[in-house]
Amino acid sequence: MLLVLQAQAALDAAQVNWVQSQLDARSASARVARLDGSILPRHGFTMDVVEAKVGSAAGLNDTLPPLPDIP
Repeated sequence: MLLVLQAQAALDAAQVNWVQSQLDARSASARVARLDGSILPRHGFTMDVVEAKVGSAAGLNDTLPPLPDIP
């Protein structure tokens, strides 16, 4: 019985690690898309549409706010 519980605990840990790796990969993909500018077209937006909705408060030379640190 103890071996079954140990195997189940190992399986549970492996599944949690897999889910965490999926979340990490999505987070990294979003960071890259934000940095290279592909996040808008990926979701069907253009800068023209965004600027028309919110105004052009941010210039091309303005820096993006820093991304939060993820442990």
